[in-house]
Amino acid sequence: MGSATAYQLARRGASVVGFDRFAPPHTHGSTHGETRVTRQAIGEGEEYSPFALRSHEIWREIEQAPDVAAVSPSEPGNVPA
Repeated sequence: MGSATAYQLARRGASVVGFDRFAPPHTHGSTHGETRVTRQAIGEGEEYSPFALRSHEIWREIEQAPDVAAVSPSEPGNVPA
């Protein structure tokens, strides 16, 4: 949540500095490591679907930056070994 908040604030013109307690890469967070899995359909309830869909839109926006290669989508069920 911290980096997402910092990103949105910076997009809106705020001067933002983010701090991480640990030097990356580390294993002390809920999203650590080099890969992530995101879903557009989630089981927590349909009210969360707009948030999941919007997060994918934001990833597409981030990827438009010239020095970013953030996401390599795969087809549903296609998980690299």
